[in-house]
Amino acid sequence: MSGAKAICVIALISSVIDIVKATKHVYDTAEDAEGLPKGFREVAERLNLVVETLRLAKDSADDTTCTVIKPIIETCRVKASGLKELIIFVTISLEDARR
Repeated sequence: MSGAKAICVIALISSVIDIVKATKHVYDTAEDAEGLPKGFREVAERLNLVVETLRLAKDSADDTTCTVIKPIIETCRVKASGLKELIIFVTISLEDARR
């Protein structure tokens, strides 16, 4: 893998980290919302671990590692984006229901 491809994988990891951090921020904002599913708390508790794991992967990424982890990180990005959308949707729905 060329240096440019490794940079793309590292950028992809950074984007996933940003998505996960944003998701955690949305959760933290809505944490005390009445009716928020309890499973969200369990997921939110693991988000910091996800961020740290991704940081370690980013910091130790070499050409071989990048080749192996790229499809995994792409899947992670899709799932993190879906989780963020779900938490935002539920939070907005709960706010609307209280009005």
